[in-house]
Amino acid sequence: MLEPGAPLTLDLHMSQTPGADTYFNSASHGLPPPGVYHRIARHMSDQARIGAQAANAQVVRELSLLRDNCARLLATTPDRIGFTSTTTAAFHALTSRLDLAGKRVLVTEHDWGDYYRFLSARSDVTVQTLPPLDLGAPDLSQWADLIDESVAAIFVPMQTCAAGLRYPVEAIGALPRPDSTMFIVDAAQALGQIGVDVGQINCDGLISTCRKWLRGPRQTALFWIGENWRTGGQAGDASALQPADQEPALLLGLGVSVANWLDQGPEVIQTALTQKSDRLRHLATQAGFSIFGGDPAHSATVSIELPRAALPSVMSDLQSAGYQVKSPDIARFEPLFGTAAPPAIIRLSPHVYTSDTALDGVICTAKSALQKTL
Repeated sequence: MLEPGAPLTLDLHMSQTPGADTYFNSASHGLPPPGVYHRIARHMSDQARIGAQAANAQVVRELSLLRDNCARLLATTPDRIGFTSTTTAAFHALTSRLDLAGKRVLVTEHDWGDYYRFLSARSDVTVQTLPPLDLGAPDLSQWADLIDESVAAIFVPMQTCAAGLRYPVEAIGALPRPDSTMFIVDAAQALGQIGVDVGQINCDGLISTCRKWLRGPRQTALFWIGENWRTGGQAGDASALQPADQEPALLLGLGVSVANWLDQGPEVIQTALTQKSDRLRHLATQAGFSIFGGDPAHSATVSIELPRAALPSVMSDLQSAGYQVKSPDIARFEPLFGTAAPPAIIRLSPHVYTSDTALDGVICTAKSALQKTL
């Protein structure tokens, strides 16, 4: 039996919760390995048995290991890592320390809607949408022309929510920018799919939930700030941006997910996800579906387009067959997206636990459901 507070490491391919093979919603919340919940439950049990203060004192070393492992995850140092509850909470933590008044902020057409709505609600900030990119062959020359001393921050998703499109964040980070202009990357749809190296990206801040592709528990997220981060002219302190009342049990569960990811390795995981999504894309195309956003390389997200009138029926049939999928509201999630009337889509996001049988089944079920509406 493990001692209270002892680290618990489990393999990504161990048995999953019932129904995992028909779960296609990793882009919202990847199913955590059972060890995540076991670790959370064990710490909550310790809190009930000896009190929160004593139980939390037992896990200081384990939480320190989590910070070390997250530093490995981002190829950085532990002192630059902070934890919070959601990507949006991380966004607010970082932007609360930026001097935005009277400045411009640059955003993309795929930035998360809550960020845009928050920034645009401020009367003292000018929000400017960057020109759309051909993400297959991005030309950043127009972007470079917009970056000057009046720009306080540039916000870019590493990978988009609805279609899983990959932004060239390394090339964006290489664009000349003033020392006062902070380049902040949203890695919520990338972290856990691929390796993320903040040094190679050359960003100033990075934010991400940990519940999606990294398969951590809900209400866990991380952020990173670079050494040139400034708050009131002083060097930034990641720990100062964390909420003071985080629940250690959730962070301990996250520790299991991060350790599993590191044990398996980004290359192995990315290869598995690419193989599954390539197969899913092929099956969907063969079944007559259009892929929303085209064929984004190396993305595990596959979104299929549907006639809007058919969406409720297809979603209902998929759910009745046990498939858990999501239909993102593009107008709400990515409100700056250039299409005036974005299509209805079903986003399929498999993970390492998804079998070929399930890949075949979800497309067959969706095709059959669609045909009934025609």
